[in-house]
Amino acid sequence: MSGTAVKIIPKLSLIRQFSASPERVYRCWLDAEELKKWFGGTESNKIQFVNLNPRNGARFRIGLKTTDGTLRLYGGVIKKLSLPNELVFTWARGAGGTQQAKTLVSVNFKEKNSGTELILTQEYFGDETERLENESIWRHRLDRLSEII
Repeated sequence: MSGTAVKIIPKLSLIRQFSASPERVYRCWLDAEELKKWFGGTESNKIQFVNLNPRNGARFRIGLKTTDGTLRLYGGVIKKLSLPNELVFTWARGAGGTQQAKTLVSVNFKEKNSGTELILTQEYFGDETERLENESIWRHRLDRLSEII
């Protein structure tokens, strides 16, 4: 009897310390104007729009325009809001997160050392390459977030 091999892709987990309060860091994820400042915010990726209604079950969409004029869409569904401790959402690239394979992102905000410890976890990747790409992108975005806080 032969079995089917199941490839387990480890989840991505990043920890970052911010000097701002959990409420301030949390707001940067759910306020469209704040999100625009750090989510894209580079010469190669400019935020074109953020459609975001911060409530459980709400869909969101983010559009980034690259230097070559390509519009990249991201999006998903907010699964859990627990101000200022936790944010959980589905995440997908293309079609605003409604048609492609989705991952699950959990962001936890913990008060620590007069600031905030942010723990970002993303899981359910299709393969290791996808996980590594997302890790690089999230590291860059968290660097940008630390610059504006």
